[in-house]
Parts: sequence; C-alpha cells; structure tokens
Amino acid sequence: MRKRDKLYSAAKKTKSKRLWASYKKQRNNVTATLRQSYTHYMEEVLGPSLDTSPKRFWSFIRSQRKDAVSIPTLISDGETCVSDLSKAEALNKQFSSVFTDENLSAIPNKGHSAFSSIQDLDIELQAVIKQLTQININKAGGPDSIPARMLHDYATELAPMLHFIFRQSYATGTLPDD
Repeated sequence: MRKRDKLYSAAKKTKSKRLWASYKKQRNNVTATLRQSYTHYMEEVLGPSLDTSPKRFWSFIRSQRKDAVSIPTLISDGETCVSDLSKAEALNKQFSSVFTDENLSAIPNKGHSAFSSIQDLDIELQAVIKQLTQININKAGGPDSIPARMLHDYATELAPMLHFIFRQSYATGTLPDD
C-alpha cells in the first residue's frame, strides 16, 4: 500500500505514462490482495469462530453495519421533532393517548383455587452470591447499566445489600423505586 501511494504521488507529480501504468498495476495488486485476505478471514478465521467464539463473530457483524440505529425525525401536531427530547415527548404523547386506565376495583373474584398455594419463599444469602457468580461477564449490563463483570467480581460484597432488597421486596409485595 505504501508502494502504491508513492507511485501515485510520483505519477501525479511527473504525469509520466510509465509511472501511471506502474501505479495502476500496483493498485490492482493491492485490491486483489485485500480481497483475498478478506475472503480468507471470512472462511478460515471468522466462520469457525461462530461455534468457538460467538462474541468475536457478532462483534464483526456489528462492525459491518452501516445504518444508524436511532429514531428518525417525527412529526407531532404539525411540528417536526428533531431532538431526542422532542421525539421522546411526541412518542409519550402518542402512547399515552392510546392506552386506557383500568378500573382495578372491578376485577372479578374467581373463587377458591384448585391449586395449592406457593410455600413462603426463603431467599438465602448464599443463593444470591451463587447467582451473582454465575453471571456471564461477557454479556451486556441490564437496564440498570450495571456491568455484568462488576456484579460477578464483587458478588460477595454486593450480595448482602441485594439479599436485603430482595427479602424486603418479597415481604412487602412491592418493588423498590429505580
């Protein structure tokens, strides 16, 4: 590639037909070599990695995407929404308008269940630690944006706090606020 670039500079400077021919020949060699290397990489390296290292495969696929992953410009009440905030507000307005509030006081009583009720759940500290240490550190974090590696690596430090939260949530029948 450096030889190709040097030949291009020299041919452009001197306008020599011989140098232009040399440049074109070198350019075609570089293009052919790049294509061969790409084909080899796809067939010999990346193809087998689908079974052995799926992360490597999907990383390559993501790198090849050309499309932007974003919400396109929206029109709401005759106004064009370009910023992320205005798009979010337009979508919120639309979704709010199509959903209804349910009357929870009118839920019918189905009577006694034929199935036995679930025994009380006992959440143990060691079970929380075990679940945290089994997290796959190669996966992305959840909606809380906490990296999986952090949950895995600091399982013994985090487990007592999470254990408390889980037990409180179960005992009160509520989920903690974000």
